Amino acid sequence: MDSLPEELLHGIIRDCLFTGYSTLVYRALWPLRMRRREGIGYSLVCKRWYRITVPLLLETTLVDSKHEAERLATMLSHDKLLGRCVKRLRFEGAYGQAAFKILQAIPNLTHICVSLSISSRDNVKGLCKGLRIINPEFVALRDPNVKANKQVRELVSVLIECMTVTWSNMRSYDHAYEERDIGGFDCPEVPARKQRAIALADAISRVPNLHTVWVPAAWTTHVPYSIVFSAARNPAV
Repeated sequence: MDSLPEELLHGIIRDCLFTGYSTLVYRALWPLRMRRREGIGYSLVCKRWYRITVPLLLETTLVDSKHEAERLATMLSHDKLLGRCVKRLRFEGAYGQAAFKILQAIPNLTHICVSLSISSRDNVKGLCKGLRIINPEFVALRDPNVKANKQVRELVSVLIECMTVTWSNMRSYDHAYEERDIGGFDCPEVPARKQRAIALADAISRVPNLHTVWVPAAWTTHVPYSIVFSAARNPAV
């Protein structure tokens, strides 16, 4: 492999680490975790492979633990050029000030996927501050767990503010909720989840440059504040 031209080796590793939009927003994390493990393995082969692999690996970045957030924030603060490699980012938590440091260091970000699975112990201040300084084109939300706390409400409020006011580049929105997700159960968290689903759906009508809306189970439109009906009110869609 040492005899391979740099361009050829780059192309091989790039193809091995390629990931599309569907992988970034997939409900399960194992495809992104597997990609990360493979990329780390490539980077350990030798210095040459490390130099080629790390920028390619960072193009799509998963942050799924506090340790990973702090590690990435430190890496990007030490090498500003690496931050320019990050184009697609998925956050699975709040992660305090590390989240802000990461978002501050990635000026070329185009895709972001944010999980609303935030516990009452999480600090969302850094994430909220960071969301206000980016301007992504593709925005996806995921809400895998039924959470009802102040931190989730604060994050949703900032997301709505960003989508309707700050994110002028936003062209695509991937909704987190199927209509059947937001009805049925009587536990106190479910009304809160339904409320934020409706608030986010309603905000879509006010995203100024929106072009595309991704909706799970789009055929289900019986809820009055359906994301489909909200999107239809947006003249840009």
